Amino acid sequence: MVDLDANWKILLNPPWRLDLAGERATNFLRTVETRFKENRQPRFFARQLHLRLSTLDRACHQTLCCTPSHCICLRVLLEAIRMLENTNLQVQEIADELGYADHDYFIRFFRNKTSWTPAKLRAIIVR
Repeated sequence: MVDLDANWKILLNPPWRLDLAGERATNFLRTVETRFKENRQPRFFARQLHLRLSTLDRACHQTLCCTPSHCICLRVLLEAIRMLENTNLQVQEIADELGYADHDYFIRFFRNKTSWTPAKLRAIIVR
């Protein structure tokens, strides 16, 4: 399995020199890292960085080749997978911890992005 955690850490602290778009994208990822549980809307993060949403979107596309929404989803999934692997929390508790009021919605989101339910992925990981 790809080491998502290591790849995410490289994106947070890139070893290469960044242009303005790269700096904006890196600042966005750092903000996502600290605030993804409280809000998952790109507009929220654009406001936190004092950027227009279109500017943030362009910086992410140029630097990361994906949308801000995709980056946020990846961070939520990374945390969900960590929690499934390293805790005994129920799926509903993980959903609550990640800011989902409806755990069924969290399960649908997770299955849509990974093709597995959280419980099935936990069974695969824990084996």
